[in-house]
Amino acid sequence: MVTLRKLCLSVLICGVFSHSHAHASDLHSDSHLASAIGKGKAMLEDGFLEHLLLENEGVVETADKELFVTADSLHHVILISDAMGLVEQRQLFNKLEYRNDVTFAIRGLLPTEKTINDVGMRILHLLDGYQELPHVVLDPRPFAEVQAEHSPMILTYHGDTLIATATGLANPVWMENSVLRGDVGDLGSHGPVVTISERDISEVMKERMANLDMQELKTQAVDRYWESATFYQLPTAMQSRERVFTPIITLHEDIVMDDGTVLFAQGTQFNTLEQLPFTQRLVIFDATDKDQMAFVKSLPETPLRTTYVTTRFDRTLKWDAVKAVENELNAPVMQLNQDLITGFNLLAIPSVVTADNAQNHFVIQEVAVGGQ
Repeated sequence: MVTLRKLCLSVLICGVFSHSHAHASDLHSDSHLASAIGKGKAMLEDGFLEHLLLENEGVVETADKELFVTADSLHHVILISDAMGLVEQRQLFNKLEYRNDVTFAIRGLLPTEKTINDVGMRILHLLDGYQELPHVVLDPRPFAEVQAEHSPMILTYHGDTLIATATGLANPVWMENSVLRGDVGDLGSHGPVVTISERDISEVMKERMANLDMQELKTQAVDRYWESATFYQLPTAMQSRERVFTPIITLHEDIVMDDGTVLFAQGTQFNTLEQLPFTQRLVIFDATDKDQMAFVKSLPETPLRTTYVTTRFDRTLKWDAVKAVENELNAPVMQLNQDLITGFNLLAIPSVVTADNAQNHFVIQEVAVGGQ
């Protein structure tokens, strides 16, 4: 079967040969025609006609014989550096600001820069005054991919595949024409370059991580907790009293199953003790108040598990404060939070909370201590 490509090649070849025949009156025999054909073919580069056909179709075959590209399918990454100077970098932006298929990449930090924010400020300075911002990114990966040490350098990609590079050049049109001619790989150096002055940001980060004292960082983080720790305060009980609290939850919206069935309607109320009995004693107090600490230590033994909760610790002692209170009570001590205040309707300290699971309510004893 004759393919369309073979047919087109035949037409092109015949066109060249017939042209030679029409303008050479001495070619009358088959041998003269064969000679003309040979001369015509000798004038063409190897693969010229095949390439011409593919170019007319808008497709060019690259050296790997598998990847076909078009100009519209290419995108370009131009490696730039501060060493090029502000004027040259902005000239590149001005020349290529109409191209949305071009990205300018910066490798990392200058010796004078300490953080990514410093690089960000440098990029903002580069882009100052542009209505349509060029696409400038901090990305060391394309530099590492070609082991770049000089800029400018242009990398041309088809999708994620790097197919051509050129040094001392930042001309995507030239790269596209070269690739469409079938030129791929390293296309050489075509102009002046400078040594890239930025260090690879990923290498800088690895180096800094290696130099970190992780144990010291943990210690600092733990210490900083006490500088910002939130203590939830409650008033000191002015008189002793006992009150009850029924933990009712009201649904503010329907609870619906996957099939749309309403399991519990909005407005339904639940007593949490009906679902989950409370079987411990909760003691809420201020561990920095010596009278309240004395009261907590004087509480009688109970078969119920006791949970101690303080409104605050001595912030100046940091974690030693927690250890000191726990050692004095010979038990773990929690820190009061808003959920506990709401969940048990806590109003004053010290308070002792137990539950009457038969009546499904909490019993809260608020105790005045220290001569209150």
